[in-house]
Formats: sequence, C-alpha cells, structure tokens
Amino acid sequence: MSLSMKDKSNLSLIHISEPTRPSIAALLGIERCVNDEPEAEQRIEQKKADKAPSQSTRPVNPKESLSLITYSFPHYHLFRIGLRAGVGYSSISGLSSIIENYDIRPTFTMSERGGVNPRIGIFGTWQYRRLGAELGIDYTRIFSKLTEHKIPENVTETTRFHYNFITPQVLLRFYAFPKFYMGAGISAAIPFGSRNIDFTNDRMGEVYRQQAERTQDHLRESVKARVAFIPTIKIGYVDVKNGLEAGLEYGFGFNDMLRTSANDYGYQERMNNLQTVSLTIGYSLPIGKAK
Repeated sequence: MSLSMKDKSNLSLIHISEPTRPSIAALLGIERCVNDEPEAEQRIEQKKADKAPSQSTRPVNPKESLSLITYSFPHYHLFRIGLRAGVGYSSISGLSSIIENYDIRPTFTMSERGGVNPRIGIFGTWQYRRLGAELGIDYTRIFSKLTEHKIPENVTETTRFHYNFITPQVLLRFYAFPKFYMGAGISAAIPFGSRNIDFTNDRMGEVYRQQAERTQDHLRESVKARVAFIPTIKIGYVDVKNGLEAGLEYGFGFNDMLRTSANDYGYQERMNNLQTVSLTIGYSLPIGKAK
C-alpha cells in the first residue's frame, strides 16, 4: 500500500512531535515541583514539630522536679507509747536579789550560773496526717548556783539550788515532713523533796563551818520551790518504722518558781523564773489498731 505525499508529511509530523512530549512532561514536572515546594517545606516543618518534645513528654529538669516531690502522711489515727531519756541545761533567774539588797553601793560581786540536769520519762503520741499531739511525764532535777564574793572580808560564799521535779507535759505537733515535726505546749514542774539548798564558804575553822550550817538551815526554811508553769516549744524527729524518736525543747517559766516566806534573815521575795533546754532520745511502740 503506497502512501501519498500528504500522508507522509503527516507521519513525519507525528515522529517529530513525539520527542517533544518528554520535554513538555519535564516542563510540567518542573512546574509541579515548583508548585509542590511549599508543601514539601510544610511537611518538613511538620516533621520537625512532631519530633520536638512536647511540654508533657520532655525530660524533667532536676531543679524543677523538687517541686513535684510529694510526702505521705498516715490517713488513720496512729497511737504510740514510749520511753525517753536525755540531758539538759537549766537556770533560775534572780537568785542574787533574794540574798542581797542593791539599795546601797554593793561591797560584793555576784555570779549566777545554771547547771546540767538529767531527764527521764514516759510519753504517748497521737498522729493523723500532719497533725499530732504528745502527752508525757518526766522526772528532772534542776541545778543553779550563786557565787558571792564579799570584798572587805575577802570571802567567797557559794549557794547551790537543786530541786527535784515531776513534770507532766502536753504538746501539739505539726508534721512539716513525715519524720520531722514542730511542737508547742506547756509543762507543769511540780517540786518534791526537801533540803534543796546547800551553802558553803571558803573560811577555815569550826566556828565558820557552824555559821555556814546555820545560814544553810535559814535558807532551806525560808526559800521553797513551787509549781512552775513552763510554755515549751519543740522540734523533733520520729521514725515509725524503727520507733526512734528525738527532740530538742526550750521552755521558759512565766511564774515565780521560788517562794520566799517572811523571815528574820534578810531574804527577800523576788521573781525567779525557770529556764530550760533539753535534748532527749526515746523509743516508742504502736498501740491499738490503725483506724
């Protein structure tokens, strides 16, 4: 079958136009890449955003984690009972004013000092969440010393005050942390016993010794201890797992703990406050059942 010149011409046009298709497709492809470029950038930015750690999943800074610490307190009534013992320092104020009168120019020097005192007792505690209470009773022995140096005679006289007390106490506790608490309350120091004052001087001889004994008897007869009410603050540690307890207390009596009765020896009624600091260590056991 022969082709006409016209058909040959059309066929050649078809062969010429076929190579142009890739270039047009290429152009279209370039145009499509140009148009798609913002979408590609958008996808990349989206992937970056997806890879970026969110606020809720990013690692917690150790400094910030401190604010996330929580503490566990018992959500039931916890009762414990125990024993404690310790040591403290006590002093009685105003002792020199009982013995000497400062209305005239003194011809003497005075020195007042406290003393170390033991303490032992039993106690019971209650705790519910952050709140608690403490009820205890202790034995303690209070020491204080008054030293007077009389200048004209060059004589030194020493008066020692020592009193035995039974001290019931009630405190309220607030647990700042599971094992640490702060407390405040009141104690009542109840004295017992007699012969609570000793008097000595540095004079030599039987006559001076007898004079010192008479002065001692006069003091014991005239100056007596009475109940002292002592507001108290406390910081403490308690571990309910092993039963260990420790506490540091400070108390200052707001009433006069010494009563000076009328006498012929020149002793005067003055305000004598009791001040104490004590450190105790104890051991406690749970009682009853958790409620």
